[in-house]
Amino acid sequence: MGWPSVSMAKAAIAQPNKPAPSVFRYNMMSLDEGNCLIHRHVFHNDALLPIEKVRLSPGQAGLICGWGLFTTVRISRGEAFAYERHWRRLEKDAALIRLPMSYTAAKVRVHLHEVIRANNVTEGCARIYLVYNQVGFWRSDEPQPRVDLIIYSAPLPEYREPVRLGLRAHGRHAATSR
Repeated sequence: MGWPSVSMAKAAIAQPNKPAPSVFRYNMMSLDEGNCLIHRHVFHNDALLPIEKVRLSPGQAGLICGWGLFTTVRISRGEAFAYERHWRRLEKDAALIRLPMSYTAAKVRVHLHEVIRANNVTEGCARIYLVYNQVGFWRSDEPQPRVDLIIYSAPLPEYREPVRLGLRAHGRHAATSR
């Protein structure tokens, strides 16, 4: 099967009770399975909090306008895999978009491990967000830091179908030929 066509996508949307073609289904999980939910404890700016205590504001310009950065880190055996590489990329990208970096790699790593420990993650993933609050027109006068730090974790996604990889000389697409 090749790339999904527009007609396949329209058919999947038009018939929500009918299973979508396998091209779309591999990464879809229902909420009742519990596999797609983030873990309970989140680090927000200066505190590890239960998720219901974290408050994000409509006055956070970066949140509303998409001005910020994130990275997804694999957690293996309770440790962040290739954390230094992720952090260097965040620093480089922050300079490109002129996002002030008020956090250090060491401090964020400590906070990341707080999240990992609080959520008892041995195998999973974590997201590190840096959201620029004080930029542009759409912001509030609420007291808030220039940049929000948000860290949370989640289990690894479970795929229902096996992934097939193949090599093709001069290939540009990931579609599988049969």
